[in-house]
Amino acid sequence: MVFLGRLSLSELHFLTPQADLGISLEEDLGLSYHFALPNKLFDYIHAGIPVLVSDLPEMRRLVENYKVGEILKERTPEAVAQQINELFSAKEHRKIWEENASLAARELCWENEEKKLAAIYAPFLEESGQPVVE
Repeated sequence: MVFLGRLSLSELHFLTPQADLGISLEEDLGLSYHFALPNKLFDYIHAGIPVLVSDLPEMRRLVENYKVGEILKERTPEAVAQQINELFSAKEHRKIWEENASLAARELCWENEEKKLAAIYAPFLEESGQPVVE
């Protein structure tokens, strides 16, 4: 296991697909964390790698809906290390998580979200006389 510290976006774009596991262990320190969906989680999914995430509502929902990894069971360092080791040795599950990540990436992308956002703003743009982007 190698920890590289803080990296630039260009370095991450190259290195993330080479990772074996994406980890997003945010703490529930307030509403913004409680309902967080960090960009790195989507980066991991688009890279096709399984994830281990905090047991926070939106992160749990994403991982369970798309079956792309596991939810953190316990926050002690020993328990986290044990769960990571278990994830590395779960070869059958890893293959399924990787395949599911590829499927999820097709759905969880800007091209799909752009349409949803445009639909939300369209009524307001029409009222103001602004052109609606399609």
